[in-house]
Amino acid sequence: MKVGDLVKHYDQLYAGPGLVIDIAKGPARPARVVGGWGAASALVQYSDVTEWISAEDLEIINANR
Repeated sequence: MKVGDLVKHYDQLYAGPGLVIDIAKGPARPARVVGGWGAASALVQYSDVTEWISAEDLEIINANR
């Protein structure tokens, strides 16, 4: 997963695709992550919310290459 990827939440917590705007890995990850504590988390921007989400709970739908 990279900045610029379009993703969707595994459990459909957020409607529609989200845009990855930042990545955190390991101990530097944010204190609050939606979906649990993964080894990595992504800051995902949806139309009405921006949220840190565990990378394990996201599916890439259009990778930025």
